Amino acid sequence: MLVNDIKTYREEIEKFSKCGTVIVDTETTGLNPFKDDHIVGVSLGTPIIEDSVYSVYIPFRHQKGTNIPLELIPELNKVFSGNKKVLGWNLKFDNHFLRRDGVDIGTQLYDVMLAAHLSNENNAPFALKTHAAKYFGKEAVTADEELKRLLRGRKEGIGELDPSLVSDYAEADVALPWKLFRRYKAVLEKDDVYNLFMEICEYSKIVTNIEQRGVLVDFNECGKGIKLCMEKLTELRANIDKILGIHINLNSPQQICRALGLKSSEKTVLEKSSLPVAQMILDHRHWHKLLNTFYTAAVDMADPSFRVHPNFNIHGTVTGRLSCKSPNMQAFPREGEYSHVRGVIVAPEGYSLIAADIDQAELRMLAHYSQDVTLLDAYRTGKDIHQEAANKLGIDRFSAKTLNFAIIYGAGSYKIAKLLGISLEKAEEVLARYAKVFPGVKALSYKICETAEIYGRIRMWSGRLRRFQYKSECYKALNSLIQGGVAEIVRTATMRLHPLLPEDVHIVLQIHDELLLECPDSKVDQIVPILKQVMQDWSFRIPIKVDVKVGKSWGQMVKLS
Repeated sequence: MLVNDIKTYREEIEKFSKCGTVIVDTETTGLNPFKDDHIVGVSLGTPIIEDSVYSVYIPFRHQKGTNIPLELIPELNKVFSGNKKVLGWNLKFDNHFLRRDGVDIGTQLYDVMLAAHLSNENNAPFALKTHAAKYFGKEAVTADEELKRLLRGRKEGIGELDPSLVSDYAEADVALPWKLFRRYKAVLEKDDVYNLFMEICEYSKIVTNIEQRGVLVDFNECGKGIKLCMEKLTELRANIDKILGIHINLNSPQQICRALGLKSSEKTVLEKSSLPVAQMILDHRHWHKLLNTFYTAAVDMADPSFRVHPNFNIHGTVTGRLSCKSPNMQAFPREGEYSHVRGVIVAPEGYSLIAADIDQAELRMLAHYSQDVTLLDAYRTGKDIHQEAANKLGIDRFSAKTLNFAIIYGAGSYKIAKLLGISLEKAEEVLARYAKVFPGVKALSYKICETAEIYGRIRMWSGRLRRFQYKSECYKALNSLIQGGVAEIVRTATMRLHPLLPEDVHIVLQIHDELLLECPDSKVDQIVPILKQVMQDWSFRIPIKVDVKVGKSWGQMVKLS
């Protein structure tokens, strides 16, 4: 039902305020609630019986037809007040847009998209209409097809259509999540992960707050970085042209191959080339990426208060690990000879940044699961595991470190040979010695692959399942167990930490196994012990060690003893 007069609007608010479950969805001008995009309209629904949903669509910013006045949007708060179950698809998105207009959707949230991911992480993409069509047939998304027809060949979006043309589509966005939730709830209960789903919905609220806070960007540092990148790119371009004697498109693999006489322009091929110009091309790619992916992106995506609000996807990987985009903060390189990108992320005045990073998280998880004697002893006694491996295998520490991590990622002899720059025969010998030195790792790898092949899934320490559709994928089981296990540690630690933090201390980033916080200078000494206690308090077979650094920028931090 289309609601576009104030009397009906207030009557519907009264009705929904008395419902135990409310389904919500927003139509917006775009995808960025922190810059120029806004809500166009809001759909509300509530279950009647089984799959049936009573729904309304409320227009607020349509350029045609009649809207409810913008100043009345906050009256929607009454709908979500009290101990209300609020359900939707990708609620984090709707939450951000509604907050921008002064509406709080409450605390008891059920994100059906997260239920879809937890019930089968292989069912990407996690788009509402895709899943609805898959389970209920194409007739379930007829309103979607009709809207696409209306918008076909036109530049304007939903906001430029009359609300009466959008209402059916918008109301389907609250009816379909309920139908899908009923289906997924049964799957989650059968797989004994429904309680985990509720945990993840709680975690999603924290991630929403992390995104809402964002990170502060120093535009002066960005300017310096952009200037340096431009100078390096200009210099490299001139040198490449001089050596080759021609001007080629450095984004064209064909032109690079022709000019250098190579079969491929891939990084590994250029690294092995003895031609000086090959390294120059790699350097050019590096500086080009720094310029466009990091420095320029940070400036372009910052809001008017110079904060960047990255989008963390809880459903973005099959292991449960967070993925990130707009921008991808996980790809921001650590400080090094070429890169000072992290230095653009700074603390506000009177604040410091605190970074807490789990030391060798994946190898510690491997020690826990494998119960390998050598690994357990190394972590219980504080030995350097890479040096231990090097000593026992008769190789250098760098090669041992590479090998330790490659094993987790399921690397075979061919990949090991490539990584270590040795022959295939030598790589097979190294792997055979590794199996003798770390027999628990070999046994775990075999056992977990066998479990994946027999049952089509493995279960992590938290109860999360990783499913394998084909036997040919089961070699990934060990990596999924380890990477997923670490992701669950960081998720659980984040959930434990959040309620312990004062209101003026904020988690601003979660980067794999690292948390970054903004903390008032006066509270750093108070927060650091809490942070370490929460992140190190586990009952695994080995201790979890956390390194903490403090600084005024993400790129300039001092490690605390």
